[in-house]
Amino acid sequence: VREGIEMRLAVGVEVSGIVVDKDGEPLSGVGLLLRSIGGVSGWNNTTTDSAGRFSFQGAAEGRSQIYTWTGGQQKPLGKPFDAPTTELRLVHERVTTAVLRGVVQGPDGASIPLSTVTVGAARSGGAGPMQVPGGGGTDAVAGAFERTVPGKGPWEVRVMAPRDEQGNPLNLQPARVTVEDAAERVVVKLEPGREIAGSVVDESGKGLADVVVRAASASARTLAQGRFRIRGLKDGPLTLYAMPPAGYVRPAPVVTQAGAQDVRIVLTRGLEIGGTAFGPDGKPVKQAFVSAQWPAAGGAQPGHANVQVQPGGKFLLQGIPPGVSVRVQVQVWAAGGGTALAPKVIENVRPGTKDLEVHLGGGLTIEGIVVGPDGKPQGNCFVYGTSVEGSKQTGYVQVGDDGLWKLSGLEPGRYK
Repeated sequence: VREGIEMRLAVGVEVSGIVVDKDGEPLSGVGLLLRSIGGVSGWNNTTTDSAGRFSFQGAAEGRSQIYTWTGGQQKPLGKPFDAPTTELRLVHERVTTAVLRGVVQGPDGASIPLSTVTVGAARSGGAGPMQVPGGGGTDAVAGAFERTVPGKGPWEVRVMAPRDEQGNPLNLQPARVTVEDAAERVVVKLEPGREIAGSVVDESGKGLADVVVRAASASARTLAQGRFRIRGLKDGPLTLYAMPPAGYVRPAPVVTQAGAQDVRIVLTRGLEIGGTAFGPDGKPVKQAFVSAQWPAAGGAQPGHANVQVQPGGKFLLQGIPPGVSVRVQVQVWAAGGGTALAPKVIENVRPGTKDLEVHLGGGLTIEGIVVGPDGKPQGNCFVYGTSVEGSKQTGYVQVGDDGLWKLSGLEPGRYK
């Protein structure tokens, strides 16, 4: 236990100024983030007012930098400066908007009843689009869409998940087009797609319902007899991934060709690891999170399983392939953040183990007091504990009105 740590808060300073465009006109509504360079930096953000003015209160003294968001990226605004200062004048590009209007059509030129349209800033080098505010994830109805997006072109319009009036998938490929001029009417034409069909069964050959099978960006859920059909695929080789239900082992990916109609995916039931988690007093814990991880071995895929402990400290991890070496970790979290007990890790647990006992230690404690510049207790703040080694559990606690705080359940090591 480390006791009596006093954390004295320094008097904050002011950083203020104005944000203007290249013509000197004030810019309102610009989101700003202030960061200290090389010192302690907390969350300090603000937005310019109607006159383009901004003010950061409680900033750290010393070398600092202001950032803003442009095109979905955080970028420095102006040059580094020394805080405090009230005379900053920052020049920012005025954000323009454009309205993209268009239609989604099938191979015959007919409008597609429903589809999902996203708009991003086109990027060079074959990279995917960068999402822009207002540009994504809404449907085109009766083939028509309209998006108001910030910035200047070029933009990339992507159309996915084409569906009929009832919402059933259509066998059409997703498409993307690059738009240079927002004044142009955008026409996105979808080409005929290929499909893959098959079944997901258990070891006895019985079909398994409600299993998600994914290929490229498309997916389908198996029906009552385990049958699935994925549409809207491109021609060529494809890899299928099945998301197994609880208790089944994640299967190896299946490589097939677009157009295949008899793909068969067999799921096998996994083994279990069961046990009980006990606290330092020898009594079962009431609230804990149990996780298991295992690497690839003997043809089995790497994987993980997670559960919450049940009454009596009991837990049951399922869907573990035989022959793997499992790493089990039990973690008890405190109600206000951080850890209540030191986490416990058990290596090389054998799948099929039914009586694993995990005994959690009390862990170590760091406690202290937060005071203001006048030496009086300071509440209404948080204390974060971070491992210097980077491999230990970390957490945070809310400081009481009396300035006192305590981080519990820590592993041995150095913290800051």
